[in-house]
Amino acid sequence: MHVISCYLNMLLHFFALCSNLRVELKPFGIKVILVAPGGVLSNIGKRSVSVIEGLDYKVYKPFQEKIYQRARYSQSINSAPTDVFAQKTVDALIRKNPPRCFVYGYMSRTYAVLYYMPLWVRDWYFSRKFGLSEAISHEGITKKEM
Repeated sequence: MHVISCYLNMLLHFFALCSNLRVELKPFGIKVILVAPGGVLSNIGKRSVSVIEGLDYKVYKPFQEKIYQRARYSQSINSAPTDVFAQKTVDALIRKNPPRCFVYGYMSRTYAVLYYMPLWVRDWYFSRKFGLSEAISHEGITKKEM
């Protein structure tokens, strides 16, 4: 689960970097555009599933199926095909006045709205979505295993 936290932390820093660069580079005529994809079929998504299958979960064992579910989430039947996503992205970026943020792909609009919601709403949504609101027992797990 800590991998997801690290990934999301990196994304937040990337969003902040794009916002700062957009403002700082504007006087030089450089446009900075944040591309925020939702679910897009890709080798990256497929690879994330194969990587986690070989992990020893120990303390995360009660969440193993939820971790698999999260890893497969972006590769659902509703995810945008890679070529469609690429074409939509290029079309948006080559406009005379491109958007500051381009959002496309499965669930991308939902996540864009959640971005502006209070933290408790986001916490509630994601804990429900990925089954993180369920209590787990640590019985039988030693401190050494944690």
